[in-house]
Amino acid sequence: MPIRPVDVDDVMQGVMLKVYENLCNYNARYAFTTWVYTIARNHCLDTMRKEQSRLRFEAGGNIPDIESPYPDPEEALLKSESGKEARLLISNLSRTDQQIAFLRFFEERSYREISRVLGIPTGTLKYRVHAIRRVLEKRREDDE
Repeated sequence: MPIRPVDVDDVMQGVMLKVYENLCNYNARYAFTTWVYTIARNHCLDTMRKEQSRLRFEAGGNIPDIESPYPDPEEALLKSESGKEARLLISNLSRTDQQIAFLRFFEERSYREISRVLGIPTGTLKYRVHAIRRVLEKRREDDE
């Protein structure tokens, strides 16, 4: 069952409410955009989990994962002409590594920002970025 536009508005309103309610918890040492992005990401994941649980309960436990009819910004970038090679190269990475690659290589986020958004220690993140680069270079060499 796809997510309806009304649901998107509800999720967006929920994110904005969480941002407003937690402004007192914002630490100015960090980028405001990273803080908001983290709240939005976590709220969206929570909403998707709740919706999947509700649908599974209503359907007796057997439903496929929810897919949105709207293009994922990451997918849109990776499906573009300039992103076709990148899409092929990172498509076999784990979901977390795909998120890391997108935030680091496409959005050019700092290690600190990515660490806060994904909840991964900075040292571990740097190692994973290095490992992702090695995998991507090896795949590129194999394709040539």
